[in-house]
Amino acid sequence: MEVDNVTAADGTRIGGVVRGFMLGEGSDAVVDALDAIFPSASPRVAGGQPSTGAVTIETTQCGPLGSDRWHIGLGFAVDTEPYKEPLVVWFSRPAVATVPSGELRVPAGGSLMRAPDDPMTLDFPPFDSIGTRVSYGDLEEAAESAHGVPPSDFWLGTGLPLNARLSGYWQSVSHYVHRVLTDAPSSADSPLVAQQLHTHVIASMLAVFPNATLRVAYAPSPGWVTPASVQRAVDYIDAHAAEPIGVNDIAAAVGTSARALQYAFRRHLECTPFEYLRQIRLEHAHHDLQTTDPASGVTVGTIAFRWGFSVPRFTASYHAAYGRSPGRTLQEGC
Repeated sequence: MEVDNVTAADGTRIGGVVRGFMLGEGSDAVVDALDAIFPSASPRVAGGQPSTGAVTIETTQCGPLGSDRWHIGLGFAVDTEPYKEPLVVWFSRPAVATVPSGELRVPAGGSLMRAPDDPMTLDFPPFDSIGTRVSYGDLEEAAESAHGVPPSDFWLGTGLPLNARLSGYWQSVSHYVHRVLTDAPSSADSPLVAQQLHTHVIASMLAVFPNATLRVAYAPSPGWVTPASVQRAVDYIDAHAAEPIGVNDIAAAVGTSARALQYAFRRHLECTPFEYLRQIRLEHAHHDLQTTDPASGVTVGTIAFRWGFSVPRFTASYHAAYGRSPGRTLQEGC
């Protein structure tokens, strides 16, 4: 198995994308690649008829978020031991996963959540797949901040998406994430974009696959946040909009929980803290467009990237807010 790593930025921090490429032949190449990406899973050939076939894996890592595209030109079965972090795999063709609770049949175009602590036997034909990797701790944190589920009560189940609609949604998410991370240069080289991408993946996993947040009728009240605390949160956002802050950072700055802050923002400002943060960043981008000399070489994409937007989303959001294109504002300066 040949490995070629290309570092676009500092891969030890959010906002830096580390890319790798693996190329091999046959079942041993699949096992070698699994062992390289999931070292504690102890993969091994389990059965089937291992045959020759090209194996190509394109890996990416952006802080705690990873996305890998696999092209496997042979079919066989592989055993893996429990692995410490969650993994969701989208399959282009049907696959069968055997776990302690039974057999899971993944349809073509379907996905499978492999939870930590579950050994698995995966039997598959030649296929393409996209694996999305996150930190279990990040799922726990999101479950607590957004749904009120404490880490001691959180669980994540190995299984398929809850329904066909969500299965299609996850397919779109996984492909989009991999496309963003494999672009060179990538918009995820921006800490703001990388943070939002990571947050989107975590929220999507909690919405699509079996986990404790689906049973939150017992969740406690979010608590009371005073108008003065909401104003302090607004002031914090205004002062730190250029930094990769999230709801937890804002809540910590004013001494409350993320869930209580979400509730208070909706009550007092009719938006979430994240929506307010995006609006402030859009206003800063608007100011930059008005004050930048178009002859300087600075583009709409440069300004969008600076404030954590991808160009298509920035263009749509800007037009909705200001009734004109960002390019026109840059050229006319008003």
